[in-house]
Amino acid sequence: VSARALGAMVRGMGESSFEDLLPWLMTTLTSETSSVDRSGAAQGLAEVVGGLGVDKMHKLMPEIISTAERLDIAPHVKDGYIMLFIYVPSVFPDEFMQYIGEVVQPILRALADENEYVRDTALRAGQRIVSMYADSAITLLLPQLEQGLFDDNWRIRYSSVQL
Repeated sequence: VSARALGAMVRGMGESSFEDLLPWLMTTLTSETSSVDRSGAAQGLAEVVGGLGVDKMHKLMPEIISTAERLDIAPHVKDGYIMLFIYVPSVFPDEFMQYIGEVVQPILRALADENEYVRDTALRAGQRIVSMYADSAITLLLPQLEQGLFDDNWRIRYSSVQL
């Protein structure tokens, strides 16, 4: 509720009134403090971007995806970026559909992460995407999940079946 209110304020007052908000949310998204803080930042960031419009989402998604794909980042950073895949689809249900093919692989890789909290977040993100887009984007989801069935990593195979 508070994240939606934040998005509505940004929509109503404009980005210039909240110029420090986006950097603060991005910093909190990757903080080591707690997964609750990262989750709140991910939800807040999704709603603020929703307030700023679809163009802002299209501008941020390549960076979000490329960071989530990286193997050389700390687990809490990966966790924060994967959390965005839980909340952004709810804010931009139609516009997010074009990114499904790109986000499934980072989610599957995160499902094989050695850190349990990263795996838990990735499972939630995967479940959210599958539940939201199973009917409308099955042609985007299915090939990625089928590919995961034959991955060398047993966790990715298991998660592909689970999703």
